[in-house]
Amino acid sequence: MKDEIKIVKIKRPGRKTKRLHRKRKISIFIICGVILLICIFYGWRLLTLRDFAAQSKTQIISQLAEARLALSSLNPDGATLPLSQVNAELKTLNIEAEKYGVLKLAGWWGNVQDKFKALPTILQNLTGISGVAIHVNEDISYLKEHTVGLMMSGRGDELLIKLGSLQDKLARLNFYLANAAFQQAVDAKTQTSLSKFSQEIGQATKALSSLREFLNPVTPRHALVMFQNESELRPAGGFLGSYADITIAHGAVAGIDVRDIYDPDGQLDIQMTPPRPLQRLTKDWEIRDANWFFDFPASAKQVLSFINQSKMYTEHNIHFDGAMSVNTKVLASIIGLVGPIELPEYKLTITPETFMRELQREVEQGYNKKINQPKKILQALAPILLERLKTRTPEQNQKLLESVNYHLSRRDIQLYLDDPVLEAQFKERNVAGELLPLSKASTSSIIDYLGVATANMAGGKSDYFTQQDIALESFFSASGTLVSNLKITRKHSGQNETDWWYTAPNKTYTQIYLPLGSRIYNATGTRPWPDPITRDYSSYHTEPTVVEIESSHRFFEDEQLDRFIAFGKTVFAGWITTRAGATSTFKMSYRNPKKFSAAVKNYEFIFEKQSGANTSFSFSITAPPGYKWQETGSANLKYESADPPGRVHIRQTLIPIR
Repeated sequence: MKDEIKIVKIKRPGRKTKRLHRKRKISIFIICGVILLICIFYGWRLLTLRDFAAQSKTQIISQLAEARLALSSLNPDGATLPLSQVNAELKTLNIEAEKYGVLKLAGWWGNVQDKFKALPTILQNLTGISGVAIHVNEDISYLKEHTVGLMMSGRGDELLIKLGSLQDKLARLNFYLANAAFQQAVDAKTQTSLSKFSQEIGQATKALSSLREFLNPVTPRHALVMFQNESELRPAGGFLGSYADITIAHGAVAGIDVRDIYDPDGQLDIQMTPPRPLQRLTKDWEIRDANWFFDFPASAKQVLSFINQSKMYTEHNIHFDGAMSVNTKVLASIIGLVGPIELPEYKLTITPETFMRELQREVEQGYNKKINQPKKILQALAPILLERLKTRTPEQNQKLLESVNYHLSRRDIQLYLDDPVLEAQFKERNVAGELLPLSKASTSSIIDYLGVATANMAGGKSDYFTQQDIALESFFSASGTLVSNLKITRKHSGQNETDWWYTAPNKTYTQIYLPLGSRIYNATGTRPWPDPITRDYSSYHTEPTVVEIESSHRFFEDEQLDRFIAFGKTVFAGWITTRAGATSTFKMSYRNPKKFSAAVKNYEFIFEKQSGANTSFSFSITAPPGYKWQETGSANLKYESADPPGRVHIRQTLIPIR
């Protein structure tokens, strides 16, 4: 049987089929092209957004840092511009991010490419930080303007609510700052900046909590306002002749009682041994002389310790939790702000120019002096002053804030609270009147320090007419020793006054604070140590700080100077007298305990001014041979001010001259 061969004809595609295949290929090509174009477009948008975000982030972080400095110094006006710039930058950035859903794509693409993964997190947190910071700034601005008015008008509940709102916003701000994903999404330098900001916000939040607790106690709280008369200086300010008992309840001032310091002193039964120089004025150390320490927190604690033991308050279960010192020049500034004050019962018109003289004359010679109420004029003046402060205009409010800031910077106002959190904030902001603790100098740094504090010792009110000029010249010797020549000039211009308390010789016990271990090798201008006064203190109590200071005492016969250790400083002290119409000059040369060597790179100098002192200050230092100051490009460094702040802090870097 023969095999059959079957022939099968293969049909070729027709024209219609060919066209269909061609269309399919073109469609696939177009789809792939569109997908490719979309990928290119979104890739380009992602890259553009990433670069734009990187540039914006740098600018935003910089502006936030600027705002942080302004907010930390309670300067909301200074923070407004950088915060508004941050907000504008973020709006632009978010608009770019939201176009075409690019931000969502960045989050998805971040699973593949880490460099895009951070974009959503950075934007979300920066937007949150900016939004909350603006509201924080608004709250701070409101509180600066209205706190005094709210407290004085009995609207303390409103103040407490506002403080609570600010506290919540700071907590929210810290949430964004401390976000772990956000921290990981930024570079190391930005992480450090954000962490520091977050730490400061945390401290501020704790401080706000303590402040609200202080202003809203379970039972009414009492704070002491010490009116210090700088016409008769004490180391912490002026003579403490009068004070105000401020009662605080529900966030508001519930009462103000202005009194003569001799009222509680007259009911102080404890017997305390005074510091040795004070023993020439009084046998008993009492409230009026308790601001003896140059370090204000130490003085405030001593004043509070005494007044809290006076039967005037113990019998009524009253305890003072804080103190604020106010020099008379602050009151003169406020009178200048609110206008002249008429006191018909005294036939007086009080102005900034006449305030001190009229007050002093009434205290020393007025009718109330005869009936043993010399400070009664303050009781008449205080309510009028406070009433006018309640109704000040926006312009007056701004001037008041500027005046308060000025006096805080000059230590005319000093603050102390028996609350570690709030007191730490006062010290941080340099409004506590604290003597700066000196860190131990490392091998790469030298720290220098000067503080001058005088105590008027039976010199009337002559400090009102005494101008003090402090000049310090320092240089490095060939052996590397830092040598300083100090000159203190005091000019008494009260010779033409008719009141005896102004023409009295200006007798002072002057203390000079230097770095611990400083050595003196020459001094002139002191008068001989006064004859000793014998007093029996066998039954008296002693104060630990005074005992510690006096246990380090040594007397230098040739220079007629005491030397002792106080508040971590070496102190030289002596008696200086300046008669009316005359000028006295005190000179002293001393050596810093730290020597210069090639390893030393940094130099710091701190000058601390006495509260209430009429003093100028000038300082010059010459770099070691072969070196110059990097910041000035010169071997010589100078500072001069006719009205220096409470603390002058100079930091410089030494570099070799090439």
